[in-house]
Amino acid sequence: MSESVNSKEKKFTKLELKPRQSIRVHYTPNRGRDYHTVSYYDEFGQRQRRLYPDRSVAEKEAAKLRHKIDIGIMPGLLLNGRERLIYERSLETARISGLDLDVLTKDAMEARAILGTASLADAARLYVEHRTKVVQKTVAEVVQELVNDRVKNGKSAAYIRDLRTRLGHFAQAFKCPIASVNWEDIEKYLDKTGAKFRYRKNLIDCIGTLFNFARSRSYVHRDHAGVTAITRPATIPRETRVFSPAECRKLLLGLPPKLVPSAAIGLFTALRTAENERLDWHQINLKEGHIEIQAGNAKKKIRRIVPIPSNLKLWLQPFAKGTGKVCPFSRLANQWNKFSDRAGVKWLRNVHRDSGISYAVALTRNIHEVALVSGTSPQVIMSNYLKCVTEAEAKRWFSIRPPKGWKPEP
Repeated sequence: MSESVNSKEKKFTKLELKPRQSIRVHYTPNRGRDYHTVSYYDEFGQRQRRLYPDRSVAEKEAAKLRHKIDIGIMPGLLLNGRERLIYERSLETARISGLDLDVLTKDAMEARAILGTASLADAARLYVEHRTKVVQKTVAEVVQELVNDRVKNGKSAAYIRDLRTRLGHFAQAFKCPIASVNWEDIEKYLDKTGAKFRYRKNLIDCIGTLFNFARSRSYVHRDHAGVTAITRPATIPRETRVFSPAECRKLLLGLPPKLVPSAAIGLFTALRTAENERLDWHQINLKEGHIEIQAGNAKKKIRRIVPIPSNLKLWLQPFAKGTGKVCPFSRLANQWNKFSDRAGVKWLRNVHRDSGISYAVALTRNIHEVALVSGTSPQVIMSNYLKCVTEAEAKRWFSIRPPKGWKPEP
């Protein structure tokens, strides 16, 4: 050794303290190298030891511990080098929060257990972002905003009515901020309505539109599930029903004259009810034999030209004029339903479109052509509108003409 000390000094140096608080510096050589151990008892009565290669450093640490005892601080775990640096930096960071280091450590461990490998900082940022950016709006307020937005952007009257009705009931059920409505609440609401199959699916789609809109306006959190967690019911294809040629003739002759043009157009061209309601006489060209469905009036927002069958032209000629609404009613389906019963024919939803498409496919044997004219796809025709009818029946259908000398009453 470079430093000569007698055997007693090498054994240990003792600083006189209270019982069980004695701080000693032991000479503890190991594997041919000199080490000095500072030993003491901490505030819990546990013996602590720390090795130092230099005796003077070990005695300085012992003196620091004695000083702490003098000012009333019981010695704890003795830290050295990098461990001390980490501890001191941690204390300094903890002071900013105003919380003790052990409290912060406990909170961090609980958060880690929840987050797994995710960063605490990222989780905190996401939490603050969601807490600060969500604007409190009631369900009714968001429904009204959605309706106003769709009206402003030119959505059809039928679509707007649908939104008002379905979401109006939803708003009545949830008189609270929309951000507080979760997917479990929505599912319970759907169960209460008793809606099944296609109607339940339509309700889910409508409510989904509402929450998508709310998400875009920051009325709910960006990660709000909305209806994405709700299982959509299997859609069972509805039964396709068509009028027979005899029923068609009976209906057209039994309707009030003001309903005949729109009914004949629906039956022989398969125009959608909403498209029929928007139709103006200036879009009907009897001379060239076609009806122009303007993009703004079409469901798919695509302009198309619909041929007028020769028999339809005869039904329209007594009513034709240069301009004006073909249908004087805003709820055409209600009128058809009402007056078909008086004519002795049972009207069903979409029966005119089912009939027009089914007979056209049977006559032309070209489902793609019929899909183009009717503004849909071959797949939708086969799943929603098509009923197998014979070519002979189709020929009789498109031969239905008004009686000779027929003049509808004004």
